[in-house]
Amino acid sequence: MNHPPLPPGGNAVPPYPVEGKKGQVSIVIPVYNHAELLPRAIQSALTQTHSCEVIVVNDGSTDGSETAARKFEPKITVVSQPNRGLSAARNSGIAVARGEFLLFLDADDWLEPDAAERLRTAYAGLSPDFGVVASRAHQVDGNGTRVSQTRVDPWGEEEIEVTWTDLLISGRRTRFPCSALVKREIFERCGGFDEAFGRLGSEDRDMWLRVASSGFRIRRLPLRLLNVAVHGGNMSSDPSRQLPGMHRCLAKARKSGQMPLWRLDVWGKVYSHYFLQASRMHRDRGNRRRSLLNGFLSLAVYPLPGLSARLGYEPGCRLKTFLVSIRDLPRPKREKESPEVSKNSA
Repeated sequence: MNHPPLPPGGNAVPPYPVEGKKGQVSIVIPVYNHAELLPRAIQSALTQTHSCEVIVVNDGSTDGSETAARKFEPKITVVSQPNRGLSAARNSGIAVARGEFLLFLDADDWLEPDAAERLRTAYAGLSPDFGVVASRAHQVDGNGTRVSQTRVDPWGEEEIEVTWTDLLISGRRTRFPCSALVKREIFERCGGFDEAFGRLGSEDRDMWLRVASSGFRIRRLPLRLLNVAVHGGNMSSDPSRQLPGMHRCLAKARKSGQMPLWRLDVWGKVYSHYFLQASRMHRDRGNRRRSLLNGFLSLAVYPLPGLSARLGYEPGCRLKTFLVSIRDLPRPKREKESPEVSKNSA
């Protein structure tokens, strides 16, 4: 297939090693201060039904994560580096990986036993222009209880192709975690993860946008092959890291020219969703005024109805979020009248 010029913004990765194994899957696990949870992630990678190479990249942890990882040697490869962020850690893993395929796993999450096998089998049945095969995920709370199936989700029970525009709008129907199976060739053509994101979020969304704009197609399976731990340290719930990352990702997408700026019908939806997510993040952190402001902006930049269905949310979710933000605002306290004032007024 012929590919357009490479999109900017990805760090270079070395070519596929001559000693690499065709068909092998390399699981890359970046870790920063998750010593307690890391062994679970490593164990899930080592016990895959499809034999995998496992690489752990310690990104400057200070809590003993490297020590926890090295207990699994020589079954795994451990790389240690100064703290440079998630993108740099993933790129370091790609650089030493010998597999034809890469599968990324966050240190606080874990894979289902047949995840690599199912993704690899699905990939084998697709045409050569597909570059990424992803799955869905279970959300698991601190007690180990799966919480992702407590709501009705009619959008996820089908196998779908995820387009560049889908990634841009990032609705629930087409969203997928970073634990996707990617052919090594993709990173050689598109560059690796953008290390300029540092410790900000949305670095994976930026990567997949560049993959899609390079002519490769993305497939998302209805299977839930990943378990995502939901806890207070999740980057996705931290507005100080997630929102600047989202903003950077969208700014790069605008500059790419893939979607003309005059397409306000698309960009309005994109930024309405951005402000909706910002409103909810700030509300969860107790910042009610910022939640209200972003809830208002979500409605202002795209006041037309129907966006909730496109995003995969409940009907009227933007208006409901805004009204909840108004309700949650602190009310001014009434000053109590002094006894003397009450007596004089009588």
